[in-house]
Amino acid sequence: MTRRSLQALIGSFVGTALLLSMGSVVLAATPKKDTTPPTDVEKLTAVIGDGMVSLSWDAAKDDTAVTGYKVYVGPDEVTELNTAKYAESKKIENVTTYEVKKLENGKTYYMAVTALDAAGNESESYSPYVTVKPFSKVVAAVNGVDTSKTTTSVAPEAKATDLVAATTPSAADTTAPTVKSATAVYKGQVKVTFSEPVTLPSVKPDKAFTVQDNLVYEKLVVNDAFMDPSDKTGTVVLVDTADQNPDSDYIITVSSDVEDLAGNPISSGTSDVGQFKGSAVTLEAYLKAHPAAPAAEVVTKNSLIASTEAASTDTVKISKLEVLNDTTLKVTFSKPVVLNTDPTQNFSITKKDDKKAKFSLSSFEIDETKMVATLTATMEPKVNYTLVMTGILDDKGAEMTPKNSTFDFVSEIATIVKKDITPPEEVTNFVAKTVKTMTAKLSWTKSKNSAGDLLEYIIYRSLDGKKYGQLTSLTKENIAFESPELEPGYHYYKITAKDANGNESKGKTVKIRLTETGPEIGLLALMSIGFGRVFGRKKQKKSKA
Repeated sequence: MTRRSLQALIGSFVGTALLLSMGSVVLAATPKKDTTPPTDVEKLTAVIGDGMVSLSWDAAKDDTAVTGYKVYVGPDEVTELNTAKYAESKKIENVTTYEVKKLENGKTYYMAVTALDAAGNESESYSPYVTVKPFSKVVAAVNGVDTSKTTTSVAPEAKATDLVAATTPSAADTTAPTVKSATAVYKGQVKVTFSEPVTLPSVKPDKAFTVQDNLVYEKLVVNDAFMDPSDKTGTVVLVDTADQNPDSDYIITVSSDVEDLAGNPISSGTSDVGQFKGSAVTLEAYLKAHPAAPAAEVVTKNSLIASTEAASTDTVKISKLEVLNDTTLKVTFSKPVVLNTDPTQNFSITKKDDKKAKFSLSSFEIDETKMVATLTATMEPKVNYTLVMTGILDDKGAEMTPKNSTFDFVSEIATIVKKDITPPEEVTNFVAKTVKTMTAKLSWTKSKNSAGDLLEYIIYRSLDGKKYGQLTSLTKENIAFESPELEPGYHYYKITAKDANGNESKGKTVKIRLTETGPEIGLLALMSIGFGRVFGRKKQKKSKA
């Protein structure tokens, strides 16, 4: 082989080696695409605050590196058994704590977290989620809500299964709920505890409660009623009232609008009433007794509110909503409103249990005062709906708050019925006698019941013949009652007749004297004049939207 041939051969080998080397460099410089997502986020926890929630979680892992997280927030529960989606999401840095702010106090939120890597891969599943409800400091203080308490997350699949098992009532449940107790929280609020979890009517829940002062036989105004946000059993309802008289005993009566989870309404009679002593404690004093209540926050009246800011801002709200027919609503605002050029864009109607079922307005009119609007939309009869309002301003440019922007109603026209204000006739022959040691037996002849609407008899007792407290209620079939374990001395009894509409007669009275030595009877003549008073305690009818 000639030298030139050898040089050519060596040059060929060197060139080939150089090409192979360059190719390997090129191949080495082309990274493999990352398609592996990070692991799912675990152990999500939450601490509620005033208009915010603080989240924390365990760090996720990735084959390269976790570069950040995504926080999901929404008003709907998201599980593997439904198709709901979180309403909002936000990418955050590679941290394991995050504060979700600008939340509406008193509203329930569901939250979950996922992990992200540098290639944009997101963990395959949501973390176990938390259910949270922020509270203002005032609400937390009044209701004993521990805002430092950590809420532990629940796995979506486990939560969905448990939820079905826990909330689906047994078909065999026919037992009506009863009132176990009633206690004044402070002078403007009463706590009512039921025998089992209950639900309140979605429209005007305050109308399901009546409070009567047994000292002056007058009604105490009820301003609001709602489930106790600090109670996890679903058995406690808080009722806001006008200021109570600390010297009075009160009776709170619950209407059949209150039902248990199986749909059994509370029954009329002794099971639907509770008795409590009026409180002299002001809200300010109550708040000062709780360390969580800031001294600067003072709320004066009917003050269990979703936020102090909402209470101090006098923005526009709906003061009345009337269903005129199956297509027409009449809405009355608290003050003149300013709407869009196309006002139908300010309103929409959804089914309460299905927010996706939306109904647009076909027409809209507003009167000269800018306070009364007439809306037209096609709705199904006797269905629970929610009127949703957006972008509505008052005459000073303040926008309607989220709290005031929804209004629940039922698409049913209220039937106007002449109010029954006539009580049943009194019983006759009301007498008392001793039948055992320290036991008084009352007997009477039934009410004539001309109207045929007699519901029950109410027995009251007094030690001075002036201030009576309810002792018991009896069905209309009863003609006698025994009052045992009495103390020696005079005892006064009154019996009234009450109809299904809550009308109660003035009552008949009798007095008996009991001695320690035997059945000495001090039976007096009936005293329907002087002891009888108009009670005015009425059973609430079911509210109509």
